[in-house]
Amino acid sequence: HAHTHTHATAMASSQFSPCWLVLLLCATAMASREIVFVDLPSPTTTVGSAVFLNLQHLEDGELQTSSNGITVTVHAGDSSASTGTVTLNNGEGQLIVTDLVAEDVTFSLQAPGLTGLDTSDTQDLTFLPGPASSYTFELPASATVDSPQVVLVTANDQYGNVATSEQRDVTLFANGSAAGELFVDINSGSNLVDVVSGRGNLTVHVTLTQTLTFDLDDSEGTGLSLASPSPNTLVIAAGQPSQFVLQAIDDTEAGSTASVTVEVHDQHGNNLPSATQKASLAVSANSSAIVFPGSSDVSPSLVGRITNLKAETLAVSLVDAYTTGLDVSSTAELTFFPGELASVEIAGIGSGHSVDAAVVVTVQALDDKFPNVVNTSFSGTLTATGSAVGGPVTGSGGVATFLLSNTVAESVTIGFVPDVAEPGVTYSVTRTVTFQPGATTQYHLPVPADGVVGTPLKLTVQALDQFGNVNTFESRDVSLALAGSSVSGAGLVSIADGQGSRDVATNVAQQLVASLNDSEGTGLDVSSSANVTFAAGQGVLYEIRLPVVQATAGQIVDVLVIALDAFGNTASEERDVTLQVDGTDFSLVPIAAGTATVSLNITDAPRDVVLSLVDSGVTGVTMGPDQPLAIVPGGVVGRVVSRRLDKKKKKK
Repeated sequence: HAHTHTHATAMASSQFSPCWLVLLLCATAMASREIVFVDLPSPTTTVGSAVFLNLQHLEDGELQTSSNGITVTVHAGDSSASTGTVTLNNGEGQLIVTDLVAEDVTFSLQAPGLTGLDTSDTQDLTFLPGPASSYTFELPASATVDSPQVVLVTANDQYGNVATSEQRDVTLFANGSAAGELFVDINSGSNLVDVVSGRGNLTVHVTLTQTLTFDLDDSEGTGLSLASPSPNTLVIAAGQPSQFVLQAIDDTEAGSTASVTVEVHDQHGNNLPSATQKASLAVSANSSAIVFPGSSDVSPSLVGRITNLKAETLAVSLVDAYTTGLDVSSTAELTFFPGELASVEIAGIGSGHSVDAAVVVTVQALDDKFPNVVNTSFSGTLTATGSAVGGPVTGSGGVATFLLSNTVAESVTIGFVPDVAEPGVTYSVTRTVTFQPGATTQYHLPVPADGVVGTPLKLTVQALDQFGNVNTFESRDVSLALAGSSVSGAGLVSIADGQGSRDVATNVAQQLVASLNDSEGTGLDVSSSANVTFAAGQGVLYEIRLPVVQATAGQIVDVLVIALDAFGNTASEERDVTLQVDGTDFSLVPIAAGTATVSLNITDAPRDVVLSLVDSGVTGVTMGPDQPLAIVPGGVVGRVVSRRLDKKKKKK
């Protein structure tokens, strides 16, 4: 801070009236008392230089020359500048400070134990670096082949500050240990470092793991000293794992196990022996080799194993089964050479077999150079699972055949069991034979489960072969015919994968007949038919039905109570209701199979009665409308009628 201080002038008179004395005392009590820095001649200096910091004790801007013995501490914040304490004499004091670090410093004040004294003043001072005396460089803490390495070169003053005034260049050599290669700056192609404001860089990119040794050379004749750090070497380590690399595999005898090793390399091919990433082995799809169980993973510390019964050369590859993201394109060639005679096996069966024809099964005596046939005789039994039937097998010249038949479309496993097992010969190989359905001979209608009126029932049509297997390859259509009352759903059935369906529906409880029609001219048997039953739905309404609307006194009237579904069919209802006559309970109606009859005999006449139903059983079903019945004196014959009253909607 800049300060301008003026000494106070003496007062013209030393005589004061009492009133003036009070005012002077008040003014003195309110005076501003502070310790301040006197302005420096310059806000900057050079490191190592001594700087005089001058302090003054002011009151209302006037130097207090009578102020003695006040001790003030000068602080320099977090800087490296020197500090100390100053004792004021005649209101002034001085502290000599210096700093060996080029930096900006803010000096502050503190007067411990004193109150009412303002010490908030500060003084800013910049220490600038001195002239360059040496060149040095700074190496990265660590380095890998994955990225360029930047070496910082600096021109320093005698205290180690970067001499920002220095613009002269210097040479930095970087020598590799692998092949004595001299590495130059990747941008300039030279080892001459362009120094600007005391700083410069040498950027090198090394792709082979090795140690670099760095040395300075005053190629430009600056006369400055050359100071290399210790050590002046930088180890270039391998980079991040980038790829798996399969190593060459030794030729192996068929039937034995080949060992497979892999290395993990960075992007430049440097080996990382301590890498922990794993990959899985894979072999040529057309080879007979298999990855040994439990040894399918490879890494720098894991050895994979592959075995093969066939003498052949195959390609070994890698799969990134553990999602490492590393390159797994590396391959290696593996050769299995022939071994000794070893087994009797069933030859490959192939595919495309159906129940319409027998499958030829070949059993062979093989040497360890599989699949070479040994000229020998053998006998045994061909075993088969499922519905297929095996049988005895006799081989001569190392070969035997067996005709395997099956009427069921399925996959079966076959094997060979010798009558006499030869020592050292393997008989354990099995094969799977898949029998597909045969050619379609008929369309079939399976009898469905009973349906319910108002709900569509799915009728399925199947295309069957001669043995009743569904031919999943059939796609020719057929038509569905329906014989019944008020039924829908007849029409063309779209066949896919050997079957198709149509939704059949009716609102009438009945048993209808479904049949087939070869509308598409397939020539297949369509004689299949099925009886389809639609039962009545849930009861939704109870109704009273009277045989007459008028009866003579004493005449027995059979009152029919019937439960109806939503479509008017008699529902299979078993829940009872109560019959009332003129609002009074008359009889519990024992509903069975949706109906019940109650006999009514009224002897007093003439009279009109009203019959009604009450849901005493809490069925939740709607009760139909009341039914009037006229009772007349004897001798008057009522007209016999049979009518169905209109239904009311179910009450909510």
